[in-house]
Amino acid sequence: MTEFDPTARRAEAVRALVDGEPARAADRYTVAGRGALAGREAEAHGRDVLGADAGRGAYGLRYLLLATFAHRAAGDDRRARLRATEGRAVAVDYAAVVDSTVERACCLEAAADFVAAGGLDASTEDAYDRALAAYRGADEPEPLDRATDPLFEAVRLGPQQAARNTGHGFDWDELHGSDPDDVDYLVGRPRLKRSRLPRVAETVAETGVLAPPRGTTEHNNADYVCPECGRSEVNWIAGIEACLDCDVRMERK
Repeated sequence: MTEFDPTARRAEAVRALVDGEPARAADRYTVAGRGALAGREAEAHGRDVLGADAGRGAYGLRYLLLATFAHRAAGDDRRARLRATEGRAVAVDYAAVVDSTVERACCLEAAADFVAAGGLDASTEDAYDRALAAYRGADEPEPLDRATDPLFEAVRLGPQQAARNTGHGFDWDELHGSDPDDVDYLVGRPRLKRSRLPRVAETVAETGVLAPPRGTTEHNNADYVCPECGRSEVNWIAGIEACLDCDVRMERK
């Protein structure tokens, strides 16, 4: 009997993106997301996702968000809206499960991400404004430590991947405020996403491309070359070598 691999579907989704198959990636991400929410997949495997490990369950939101973007890339706006509606509902429900005000703010941030990604009828600005207000009302003594919690990481990583190579990307420092001891360190997250994520969604839909995540990278690799750009910038991800810039499979020199 084959041993169960909780990362297999996520890896399949990534390889589908590299191979230019966003519809297949969307389905794989959907299964990975729902599995994570059930405590069976990826970072949430074996976790109490509606209890002590609720933050790990939020990785299910990450993959449902990427499924939404992948459907947009595939030109299937109807399924993108369905996936976004699903993810938004789960994010709002998680706000009732987590323990603190700042965690509830992060859940509202995630809900707003789904509004932006799926082009839902609700106002994207209003959705992010609710998250902003919740963060400002939170009494969080250690914003920097909180930002590295699984819940906050899960809600960061999905949008950051979607924004890769779109011209609207952002890094950690852009996403957070300048003072890690002030709650504004976290307020910066929905503030930046409010301006960037709708443009990311438009670009993904227009180009038909959702980038894979950034894995282990090497510049000027001696063994691999990109067949499209001719450079040797390698992104090792999901068991394959992809071009860091073009997001296609590399070839051996």
